[in-house]
Amino acid sequence: MSSIKERLSFEQLKQEPCFTNLTPKQRLMIETFIASNGDRVLAVKTAYNAKTLDIARVMAYELFENPKIIACLAIYFQDDPLDVFKRDVQRAWRNKRLSIAQVQAMKLYCDVNGWGSGSLPNLHGRGSAEPARSAKQSRAKNSKVTPADPLARVPEGATPLADKNGIVRGYKTADGNFVQLANAEAL
Repeated sequence: MSSIKERLSFEQLKQEPCFTNLTPKQRLMIETFIASNGDRVLAVKTAYNAKTLDIARVMAYELFENPKIIACLAIYFQDDPLDVFKRDVQRAWRNKRLSIAQVQAMKLYCDVNGWGSGSLPNLHGRGSAEPARSAKQSRAKNSKVTPADPLARVPEGATPLADKNGIVRGYKTADGNFVQLANAEAL
């Protein structure tokens, strides 16, 4: 038997920093979303003055994927922070442009909250995840590029070179030569 979690009242949500830091349109969208029992299209149409429901529906996909909106709704619905983090990791894993900085930020967030990779369940919620491998083991066994390990394409001893978005575009070898990597999105 599953228990239904208590939600915050809208008055309580209005006091939360996640809500007060939103733009006025975002706050109106959240308020309408809650008042309409979860109607995303109506919330977007009201807050952003969309001309048609079809336009509002398209806008809702992007607007409700905003991390600030997701965080605010997670607090309203009293979601477990670990469950929210696991959803964020899944979304990041599917991102073709996942940067080193994003991976490091998620790792730091995980460490700050005391969540180790060995204690997290796998994506299907069964069993535990594989124990974490060192960077050397990871690179040696996995020469294929994966979004979760952007450094897999950089040989051991080389210095990765990233663009302003944190995406590895090449590396500098130990003897000082520069190597440009192929664009992963084009492969």
